[in-house]
Amino acid sequence: MILFKIAWRNIWRNKLRSLIVILATAAGTWSVLLLISFVGGFIEGYINNVISTEIGHIQLHQPKYADDPKLTYSIPHPASILRQINSMPGVHAATYRMTINGMLSSSHGVRGVKIIGIIPENENKVFNYSRMISMGHPIDTNRRAQVMIGQSLAHDLQLDPGKKIVLTFRDTMGNLSSGAFRVSGEFKTSNETFDNGHVYVRYQDLQQMTGLQDAAQEIVIRCDNDQAVPLVTAQLTKRFPKLKVQTYLDLSPEIGLFRTQLQASSYIYVTIFMLALIFGIINTMLMAVLERIRELGVLMAIGLNRIQTFWMIVIETILLATIGTPIGMLLAAITLHLLAKTGMDLSHWSAGLNKFGMNSVIYPIINAGNFWQVAIAVFITAVLASIYPALKAIRLKPVEAIHKI
Repeated sequence: MILFKIAWRNIWRNKLRSLIVILATAAGTWSVLLLISFVGGFIEGYINNVISTEIGHIQLHQPKYADDPKLTYSIPHPASILRQINSMPGVHAATYRMTINGMLSSSHGVRGVKIIGIIPENENKVFNYSRMISMGHPIDTNRRAQVMIGQSLAHDLQLDPGKKIVLTFRDTMGNLSSGAFRVSGEFKTSNETFDNGHVYVRYQDLQQMTGLQDAAQEIVIRCDNDQAVPLVTAQLTKRFPKLKVQTYLDLSPEIGLFRTQLQASSYIYVTIFMLALIFGIINTMLMAVLERIRELGVLMAIGLNRIQTFWMIVIETILLATIGTPIGMLLAAITLHLLAKTGMDLSHWSAGLNKFGMNSVIYPIINAGNFWQVAIAVFITAVLASIYPALKAIRLKPVEAIHKI
């Protein structure tokens, strides 16, 4: 206890130097927590975009469809299956689709696209695709031969709402089939690549043109939340053993890779910060030791042994970090509370971000565990940084130290 009292008094003998260390620790803690929350928001924003605009939480296919996406590898009687799925706990909404690779032709060019036949009312429950409309209007269930195309694709081919296009694809017999469609509207997601390569038409129109009756290539499910995905997946696997059940992580394995890479990069940044903090603390504490050579000599002369001297320097360093860390955490909590409403606006780089399906506004995400991790990391850093100055102090010889000027 006496060492704590001496250490506490020592750190305030030079207030300016101690405040510099405290502020440096607080600023570092604040910036690291902000960085971690930014990475978390970046990851979750990307995943939510993929789930809410492209693939949903879970999809069902025929087992052979993933390797060879033919029309013949379809799920029969999808409406009946859909009713069973909608009755399951944890399911928010579900829909079935017909998907086929084809070609879009207009007077201004040709483009390979994935044609998705949808039931508008069901699709809107799963993806709320009507909110993605940037021009025109969504597909009307009661009007035939309509198509919705991505905004970037519409811009490239100069296709405004009302213009006509031709979609060409192979039917169930392998024969080429073509149909004229009128653009009802343009949609825009945060993924420009997706917008350039997908078009939406009515399920009934595609069904009629392909000759595929009462079948669909995929059933897409939106769960109540991420926590419900494993439960719903288990129920689906048990109830439909002949179908392949895949979660969004199975369908887009790059999501897991992306999450791992960004988390690893955030740890690298934290490590760099800790190394910088170590050298800063070492420099400051070493200066403190050198300025107090005579004082340390007197303390050792009157009975303070080398172990006590060592721990006194260590405790001084820990006290400085202990004061700075909560200040940094408080500042981070305030900053994150404000950013939770407004987000971090990266619209200046939106063109580049949209090419990879990322939002231009990032809402930071962090949990209590991250605060504890940073606090422990700062504590370990302070202990490591105190070792060299403490060793320097215990190497002093009392008689020589007293006579130092």
